[in-house]
Parts: sequence; structure tokens; C-alpha cells
Amino acid sequence: MRPVQCLLVLFAALLLGSCGASSDGSVLTRAQQPGASASGSTAQQAPGAPGLARSLPALPVQPPVPATMLPLPGSLRPRSLSFTVQEGWRDGAQFDPLWPNSRVVAGGVDGVFSPDYSSGEALSELAFAIYSFQLPDADAQLSANMLWTLTPLISDVYIGLANFDSNRWDWFRPGAFDSFEIADSAPYLNAQDELYVAMTVDGSQVASLRALQFIATAAPEAVLESDVTSGLVPLAVNFDASDSSDPDGSIVSFEWDFDGDGNFSESDNAEDLALNNPTPAVVIYSDPGVNYASVRVTDNQGAAKEAELQIVANDAPQVSLQADVTEGEAPLAVAFTANASDSGSIDIYEWDFDGDGTFNESDNGEDIAFGFDTAIASYSVNGSYNAAVRVTDNFAATATANLLIVVGTMPTVELSANPQSGPKPLEVDFSTMAADNGSITDYEWDFDGDGNFSELDNGELGQHGVANPTITYSGSGAFNATVRVTDDENNTATDSVTIDVSNAAPTADLQASVTQGEAPLLVDFDASASSDPDGSIADYEWDLDGDGNYGETGEELDSQGQATITGYTFTEGGTFTVYVRAIDDEGASDVATVDITVTAWNVVNLVSGSNVDGTNSSMALINGNPAVAWRRSGPTANLRYMRSTTATGASATDWSSSVAIVSGSVALYGTSLLQVGTRVCVAYQYSDGSLRMVRDDGSGNWGGPGSGNITVDNSAADTGRWPSMKIIGGTPTIGYTDFTNGNIMYVKSSAADGASGSWGNKITIFDGTIVSYTDMQLVNGNPAFTFYDNSNQILRYLRSTTANGDNAADWPAGNLCSVATAVVASHCGLTTANGNPAIGYIDANADLRFARCSTSTGGNTADWTAGTNVPVAALPTTSYDHSKVSFVLGAPAFAYSDTTNNDQLFTLASNPDGDLSASWNEETVDGTMGQMAEPSNMIVLSTGQVAFCYHNIDTDDLMYAFRE
Repeated sequence: MRPVQCLLVLFAALLLGSCGASSDGSVLTRAQQPGASASGSTAQQAPGAPGLARSLPALPVQPPVPATMLPLPGSLRPRSLSFTVQEGWRDGAQFDPLWPNSRVVAGGVDGVFSPDYSSGEALSELAFAIYSFQLPDADAQLSANMLWTLTPLISDVYIGLANFDSNRWDWFRPGAFDSFEIADSAPYLNAQDELYVAMTVDGSQVASLRALQFIATAAPEAVLESDVTSGLVPLAVNFDASDSSDPDGSIVSFEWDFDGDGNFSESDNAEDLALNNPTPAVVIYSDPGVNYASVRVTDNQGAAKEAELQIVANDAPQVSLQADVTEGEAPLAVAFTANASDSGSIDIYEWDFDGDGTFNESDNGEDIAFGFDTAIASYSVNGSYNAAVRVTDNFAATATANLLIVVGTMPTVELSANPQSGPKPLEVDFSTMAADNGSITDYEWDFDGDGNFSELDNGELGQHGVANPTITYSGSGAFNATVRVTDDENNTATDSVTIDVSNAAPTADLQASVTQGEAPLLVDFDASASSDPDGSIADYEWDLDGDGNYGETGEELDSQGQATITGYTFTEGGTFTVYVRAIDDEGASDVATVDITVTAWNVVNLVSGSNVDGTNSSMALINGNPAVAWRRSGPTANLRYMRSTTATGASATDWSSSVAIVSGSVALYGTSLLQVGTRVCVAYQYSDGSLRMVRDDGSGNWGGPGSGNITVDNSAADTGRWPSMKIIGGTPTIGYTDFTNGNIMYVKSSAADGASGSWGNKITIFDGTIVSYTDMQLVNGNPAFTFYDNSNQILRYLRSTTANGDNAADWPAGNLCSVATAVVASHCGLTTANGNPAIGYIDANADLRFARCSTSTGGNTADWTAGTNVPVAALPTTSYDHSKVSFVLGAPAFAYSDTTNNDQLFTLASNPDGDLSASWNEETVDGTMGQMAEPSNMIVLSTGQVAFCYHNIDTDDLMYAFRE
């Protein structure tokens, strides 16, 4: 650094001053000057920088205050901490235009200082600028931040403050490149609360000042501590900065730099997780080396301080010890060699030849070998010596290696045991045979093989000095029992024998509350009767799905360690083996099992291929076996029929080949299959829109005598939709829709076998505009209908007042009921639930609903209003379609499609009324159907099981399902 006398020649013509230097760090330190004293209680004298004292110059432009600016000290007033951040902030380019400056220009918001001493004496090339601040109510202590875009050497920076007490400029050198403090600001604030700062840059290095900020607060104190500062890798360190404080405010943030790269709170390591935490979680240093961890604390005024700790992470050195001889007669000379390695360097070698645990003793030559990796020792006294070398690396980590040196004749010992194996508790008698050229003075025992002799907690200490002890092993395992004998010269010998103690395995026992039933099947399991003959059951492990893996996920995992499981649910059909493994206190185990048989849905693919339009199928029991009629579309469109040869139709091979019973594009809106006497009859809509019925000859032949295709109603262009055929009053009867005229029609045959010409008794029971989804059932002996009144968006119900209903007067308009209004009641179906009429339908939200009348006949709308209408399946993201309701298995049930998730579903109420949404239990029949499926009417097989048919649109297959 050049003499500072040349620093301020030009500047002395403009300003008052005295130059100074500081090593203080953050508080400005006054430079030494003749005849001047330090300003402020924290200022210090510092040698090496003389100063000049002159009057303040007149301003280049007339300021709003007298040119001297400096009032008497008595005009200063007390100040507080209320001034704003904006009042204490100046961009680097905001130097005061009323004052002179040199080699400073505005570079955007920066003030660019360009001193130049390249000529070696160009004293006028000093760079300086004066900044003025209006700091109302500033405190007596100020902190300043210097924000540099391009940082100068700290030794080249000087700070000048206009002192209004002495009418002089006071010159300081900051101790840090980014901040300084003014311990007593009173001399530097005039009556107008003005502060003038002269920033001066010496040398020839360009500097760029982004901003100068004054904060009326004391900087915080950063304190950093840790539980350890050195250790072996992986080194876990707990840091603590909670003792950091702020003398005039509070600490508002903690930022961390654990790796010493100067970047705080990085996102790619633990620093971001520790942000704002004064006591961060443990930091692991995995690599050897010197690390510098820092914390930066910031107070509520924005002032910040840092504290740093050095953390030394080290890996232990490795060392082995070799000798040219390890045994022989005294005197015995032994040459030792220590082979050591370390990631750093081995700094120290220490020796212990006699094995007394003290290294580098002076009386046996160990101190002479200190620091060398080789040594020579001479043994003159017989005995066993556990020679050792200890190495220390450059971070003070140590490692020790030992080598046994035997001098003279050693004792011998043989150990035997009886018995050497058996179940616990096992009593063992030990016997020793020892020999020595002197005498055996001691016996020490290690019964458990842990390497420790004469322990207190397992009886070894009690047998100390005993040659032939007897002990009992209470735990199981293989134990390497060892005896150590010592002779009168302190030489030792050992021998061992293995004792195998076995453990009796436990007996596992598993009981189930039920072992068979229909899905969903709830089962309680109990393994508490498991037992252990020689201990206790310590643990239970469960395998509920029978895959051989215990405690995988879910309830298997949650039930580990429990002797019982309550309410485990089996939702699918099949036989399931449940395992429990009982483990005793010695780790032995036994497994018990129980088989659970669950009945569920059996799905059979009846017909595969294209154009199998099963959405128009219907089912019935024909001579006790399930049968189905359906419409096939496409180029070979026709009406088809097939029947199972067994009571359940459990396999595709149980079904006879399908036959075409009517050719052409028929049955566009449903079919109705019924056994009428010995005949099989199917009601359907023909391609010309008429209602027809086709029947066999009574022997299964569809072209035999008396069979044929009978026209029932061709009075309109589009009639015969949604036919429902039942035996009413002893003769076949069909309810259907005249879609052309919007009427619900009822036609009853006058012949028991529904012969041609017997279908003249046709009546209109409802005259509307548009109606759809007709379903007819017998309700307490009388025929009844449900249908959707499209014109009025009403779900309707109408029941005949007579058992036959073959006169229009039997269907009075006064009995027409509104079950639900403002709905899109698609695919509605009628049944009887626990004696009362009930309707299942899909509403405008595509939710499945169930409505049950409060009376047995349902003749009034009020009866339905007083009844129940509950959602059966109503999920916000699911749409239901093609439902069918029936009363089966003692309760109402639905078969329906989930068109969102492409599932065929079934739900059965848990109570006969079906009046609670929570009582409906949903079952998945088929989860691989594609777009949709529509079940036909459900039937109850002769075996008591529920069955129905549906169409898999995705594969175009006709499917049959029954509940096992």
C-alpha cells in the first residue's frame, strides 16, 4: 500500500478530514491525526494514516442551508428508531449533486468509482462521492450496509462523516467490505437531521457501489455452537444457534451453510431444510476433511451477522502389526513392523512392548521407538506379552494393533463337557486337565462365548478359580464355552467346547368364527390358544391371502403381533387358506391354517362373436333349468333361444346350442321369455313395429305342429316395445308400450296356451304422449305397471283393481301414482319388497334408486310419498345404466351396469324393506365388460341361487352369471 499521505491531497482541498485504518471488523475506527481525538465511544486510534484539518468548503450550488451547515452541538435533539427504510437508502448513483465528486459516474443505479494510480503519483485520481441522508428521529447508534456490485479491496475504502460538533470531517476505515456501525451518531446529525457521508476509493481498482443503507439498529450477534467439532466419519453434528441475539430487536431468520461453499440455504442439501431453524436436525459429514459450517442471522431491521465453526471429519487409520518371531526362550529379541494407512497421513507411532496399556515408557525402550514404524524389543522374562502399536493421523484419530509374544514354556489345558447338547434348561458338567512346568494359579470361565471372562450376570464370576464347574443353560443356542488358565509366571492358555442347547417349538392353533358363507363374508380369527412347552408365545404373524408372505400390506401388516383378527372381509368367491405363524420367545415357530370357502359370482360366456345383441335378452326357468332368449343384430339378424341342461348352467358346456326362432331384425326393445304350460313362449316387437309372440310345439321344436309366430297387436306403426309377459288368471298376458300413440297397453289371451286368435282382449291402461321402459308384475295378486312418463318427467305406478285386469274400468285413472318427479327414470323395474310394491330406477344423475310404497297395493301417490325413496348406488364420478330390480334371497336386489368403470354389478339389501342406503351391499359381477351391459330379468334358480344374463358390449358376448 502506498503512503496514505498521498491519498487525500485533492480531497483535502474540498473536505475536512483525517485518514484512518481499522482491524475492528464492523465498527468504524478513526484514523490517527495530530491534535484530534476519537469521535464516538467505540472509535479507536490506529497508526499509519496522518490527516488534514480544514474548514468545510462552500457548496458548488447554494444549498437550502448556510454553507457551513454545522450548528452548535446544543441544537441536537434526542432521537428514536422510527425512520423508514427508504429514508436510510441511497442507490450508488444517488450521490449529492451539491457536492464535488471525482472519478465517479452513474452506471444505472450503481455509482462506479474509477481511481487510477497507474502514474504512481496522480493524487488527483482519487475516486470519491458524497451522499446525503435525511434521517428524522434516527437513533444514537446506526448500522450501515455497503452493497457492492464490484467490490474493492477493503484497504482502499475510506468513510468520511461530517462532524457537526467539531465542524470537521472525521475519517474512518471500515473493518468489513459490506457493513459498518456508527456507535454514536449524535455528532453527525445536524438540526435538520442531515447526515453527510463521503465514500472514497483509493488504488487503481474499479469498484461499483450498488447502494448505501443506514439502519438505526445494532447488528445482531451470531452465536454458533455444536455438540462435537471433530470425529470419525460418518460424523453426526448437532448445530445450535439459539443463543444468537439482537440488542435492540429480534432475530427473524437463520440461514445455514453446512458445506462451507459460501452459499446459504441451498436447495440441493440439508441447508434448505434447516432454513429459519436455530437448532437444525443432525447434519452428517460422510467424507473425511475439514469443513466450515456457518450460520447467518438477520434481525427485524435487516441487519445480519455470521458465525462459523470448523468441523473436522476423519476416517480412522488402519494398522496391522507383524514380528519376525512371536515365541521363543528368554532372552528373546523381536523386530516389529507396523503397517499403517490413512486417507490423510500417519503422524505418530507409539509402542507398548509389554502390553501393560501404557505407551512409550522410558524404562523398557518404548520411548526410543516413538515415531517410528519399526521397533526392536528384547524380552528377558518368561511370560505372554500383548505387544501393541498405536498410530495417530493428522486429525488425531487413532488405531491400535496387537500381537501376542510368548516367552518361555506356556501352560496347556483341555476342556470337556457332559452333556454337550440337549433341550433347555440344560445342566452341564465341565472338566479341565491343565499342565505347566510350574503351577496353575487361576481358572477363568466364559460360558456364553462372548469373549468376556468371569462376568457377573451369567454365573461366570461365581465359578472363578473353579476347575470343574457345573452350570445350567436356560436359553437355547450354540455356546462356545471357554476356560482360561494362568500359571505362576502369569502365562495363560485356553480351550473351548461347543454346547448346543435346543428349544422346543411352539404349537400354533387357529380358529375361525365361520369357515364358509357368501361374499362379502366377515370372519373373526383367533390364534390365542397357541402354546409353547418351554417358554411363551412372543409374536404372531399373519398371511390372510395365502400367498406365503406374512405381513405384506393392509390388515396383514396391521395384525402383526396380535393373537386375534376381528371382522376380516372376503369379497370374492373361492376357497382361501389363512395362515398364522406363532413364534416363541426363542424364535422357534409353528404354522396353523384354516380354509375359508366363500360363495360369489360365477360368470359364463354363453355366446361369443359379433352381433350378439344381448341388451334385449330375457331369462326364465324352463322345465326347472335356466333359459335365455335374445336378439341377434347384423346381417343375420334374428331372435334366438338356448337352455341349460343343468339346474345352474355353471359351465358353457352345460348349455345347448342356440337356435334361431324368428328371422329378421326383431326385438329392438326387449324380449320376454315365459313357460306357458309345456310351451316356451317369447314376446317381442317384430321388425314392422307390431307386438308378436313366438312359441315352440311343446317339445322344444320351434317349427313343429302348433308352433309359430303369432301377431298380438299390429294396430300402430310402433307398438310392442318393452313387453312383459306373465300368466294372469291362468292365461298368458302381455303388458307393453304403443310408442306411436304414447299408450301403455294390456292384452290378455283367452287361451291357456296363448294360441293364435286368442289375443283380442286388448285395452289401453294409460293414454299419454311419450312413455317408455314399461314393466309389468303381479303385485299382491293383481297386475301392476311401472313406466316412465317422458312427457311429464314422472315415474308412474298403476295397479289393476282386479286380479285379471282385462277391462279398462279395472285401471281407473285415480289409481295412477307419481312415484318420483323431475327425473329421467330410465330402465325402471317393478317388484314386491316385503309385501309392498317397490320400483328400482335410474334418476337424472345416473344414480341408482329404490322406492318402496308404504302400503301393500300402492293405489295412491301419498302411499309412495310416505314410503321410502333412497339412493342405492350414487357416486359422484359414476354413471349407472340398464338396471333390473327383483325380490330375491329374502330382500330386494339390483343387477345393473357401471358405465363409467365398465363393471357389471349386483347389490342386495341387508333388510327386506331395502329402505336404507347403507343397507345395500355392492358386489362386482364382471369387471372387464367394456362400455356397458344390460341385464335381463333376474331369476332364482331351482337351487336357490340368483342368476341373470347380460351383454358384454366390449367383446360382443352374451354372458350368464349366477351367485354361487
